[in-house]
Amino acid sequence: MTSQNNYCQFPWTWLSVNLESDLWRWCCKVPFTPGFQQHYPKTKRLDEVKLLLTENRRPSACKACWDDEDRGAISYRIANNGEDPSVKGLRYVDIVLSTTCNMKCATCGPGFSSQWQGILQTNEKPPEFRWLIPQDKNSVVDSEKRQLALTKLLGTIKQHAKTIERIHVYGGEPSVDPTFVEFVDQLLEIEFTNKPAIRITSNGNF
Repeated sequence: MTSQNNYCQFPWTWLSVNLESDLWRWCCKVPFTPGFQQHYPKTKRLDEVKLLLTENRRPSACKACWDDEDRGAISYRIANNGEDPSVKGLRYVDIVLSTTCNMKCATCGPGFSSQWQGILQTNEKPPEFRWLIPQDKNSVVDSEKRQLALTKLLGTIKQHAKTIERIHVYGGEPSVDPTFVEFVDQLLEIEFTNKPAIRITSNGNF
């Protein structure tokens, strides 16, 4: 009888950063952690998750995947080959430059669109959009902290230039962010060992 493989590579290979709020996480299935600029990558929570995974144990932070697997569904971990321990190093970087956007698409919401945020701040929420949650204004950091987080992010990407395979930039609408062009230029100047796929999610209306 073999024990179940509970390992997941994403705490080592995946990084998502919201520069507007200085938040970060290691998987789309876990909540964001505050303080990317100050704390990443050495945090007690992340260290505990890595330790438990290397011991083939289940961290509570990864409950979404365990719940899926316990009911016989395919979890995000399994669907994306996350249980493969041979994959090492930071591979995937997702970046939210800001939530500033020039549209309010029906598929979006206030977490990713300033247009949606404006509607919810000035109008009573329509019944069909009661599921929308306004963004907390206090979660947005000042320009100095944002720049520090951006500088740290670029340094992190350079540090892992040998292993990164994909960089995904989105928002908001990234093209209307004043730091967008310079940021992309800085990405393109990095000497990656293997050219990563640099993806930019845009509404194409700018």
